[in-house]
Amino acid sequence: MLSLLAVATLVSARYKTCTITYDDFNNANSNIEKLYVASDDSTIATDALRVTLESNYYSLTNQSGRILYNKSFTLWEGRNDTYSDRVASFDTSFLVTLEQMSRFATPGEGLTFVVAPGLNHPPNSFGGYLGLTNFTTDGNVSNQFIAIELDTFKEDFDPDSNHFIAVYMAQQNTSEDPTPPRPDTPILKSYLDLRGVVNQNSYFGFSASTGNSTEFNRVLRWNLTVEYYHDENCLKIALIVGIPTVLVLLSALVSLVYYFRRRWLWQQTDRQMSGKVKSMPGMPREYQYKELQKATNNFEETRKLGQGGYGVVYKGYLANQKDLEVAVKRFSRESLKGQDDFFQELTIINQLRHKNLVPLHGWCHNHGKLLLIYDYMPNGSLDKHLFGDANNNPLSWNLRRKIVTGVASALHYLHNEYQKKVVHRDVKASNIMLDAEFNAKLGDFGLARALDYEKTSYIEPEGVLGTRGPGAKIDPYPLLVDWVWALYREGQLLEAMDNRLEEDNVAEEVQRFLLLCLACSHPTASERPKTQEIVQMQSGSVLVPYVPSFRPAYMSPLPMWEEDTNDTTSLITPDCESSSAPGAINPEIQLASS
Repeated sequence: MLSLLAVATLVSARYKTCTITYDDFNNANSNIEKLYVASDDSTIATDALRVTLESNYYSLTNQSGRILYNKSFTLWEGRNDTYSDRVASFDTSFLVTLEQMSRFATPGEGLTFVVAPGLNHPPNSFGGYLGLTNFTTDGNVSNQFIAIELDTFKEDFDPDSNHFIAVYMAQQNTSEDPTPPRPDTPILKSYLDLRGVVNQNSYFGFSASTGNSTEFNRVLRWNLTVEYYHDENCLKIALIVGIPTVLVLLSALVSLVYYFRRRWLWQQTDRQMSGKVKSMPGMPREYQYKELQKATNNFEETRKLGQGGYGVVYKGYLANQKDLEVAVKRFSRESLKGQDDFFQELTIINQLRHKNLVPLHGWCHNHGKLLLIYDYMPNGSLDKHLFGDANNNPLSWNLRRKIVTGVASALHYLHNEYQKKVVHRDVKASNIMLDAEFNAKLGDFGLARALDYEKTSYIEPEGVLGTRGPGAKIDPYPLLVDWVWALYREGQLLEAMDNRLEEDNVAEEVQRFLLLCLACSHPTASERPKTQEIVQMQSGSVLVPYVPSFRPAYMSPLPMWEEDTNDTTSLITPDCESSSAPGAINPEIQLASS
């Protein structure tokens, strides 16, 4: 892992200074909302800007990301051909980690500090393009950006391994004093008139990419100072100092009006949401935000249990209930979309009662803060045992069988035993929680939808949602299921079994579960076994259906057209999730889902 401090500098006389500092990236930072995530391959975590994603459930290859400060800076005034018109310079320092997947893996591709003309992110800018350009825009003079590369993979077109303007590097110190001092001289230096390259109004931030080689690209800290010194700016500052007191008071009054109006809007939204939630039968307790702050020690980083697109989950202790351990799910998107996700999950999970579903303990909607409180699961999520640190102590076959049969039972309940058909739409290892006895509890119903029984599927207007399963990374198979099907075709299906399973006399049962996995992975939904049959097949009371040696090709079903109340036409497709089945045998195999 490379951990370094990099500083890019242009020196000039200073007059007015704007400084932006991020020592961390949690929601308490007053400037966190001013960061713009320009790419689906980037995210802001509490500990770092993760310029490329790090989830096990997305392919880590061929990503490109970009995160920028969302306000532009005017770097000069006047024409490009007169030096006297310069108005600003900047000084930036950042602490980054570029971490390869393992000691023996090849890292790639790299991270850049970029001065960009806009907030847009170019598509298909993975690999050597480093999130900056792509094959159609590379080399165009209209790009108007400059970047300091921390390049970890030498492409054929790279002149050498040095891609910096003026950069200082220092080894990171101990955890007690992690910021290294800036060296006296840079390791690399070059002079460049930026006016002939970048846009007059430009944005500062970071971009990164992965290619066939992958790495984690993180920005841990960032300081940016922009210095204005033009005479016109001096005049503006002098005028501001001379503003009459009455205007200062008026400005303060406007700020107070804005604050109290925003507070009033929060209160109105809280009342509407609380009234809507409380009107539903059987709703659990409503908590105050300050109660959950105390329970999580103000959402302390060490209490964090997990993180996703919805927000962060923290471990908490409810003092007024004899230190009851709970998991507090804090939604990060305080917007209409966040409100919809919060309400959707709350209304669905509250009505469900099954031993293999995570129980809802309470909820909170205060000052725009959205939180759900669940029972705490001591053994965490399944992905930690399959892919994370916990896999050093692998799950036994008996526990794996117990987990997948528990999830199958939960899906059968959702699809057939509840008053409506509930499609979860995001069944994956990180959403399967394990209690103290390793009983599986299916959670995270943020994407779930409840359908009337005559419906067989649910498709959002923007398309199918959920999480992409992990790639095989086994040449030449792009997907894990293709590799398993190839083993089955060659009569070597048990090669997919985790070699850490040392129990005797389990091969026959493992093979039955693997065949069931393949049956549930049939490309045509109507050919997959239903959840009731899956539960029976797992117990051995019903035989696994015939599985062809070659993975069948997808056969598009005949459409069934249905008129809705607005006289528009919608396409109803056959059920996918209800005929899917869990069946994780090898630690690289997830629960199969739609």
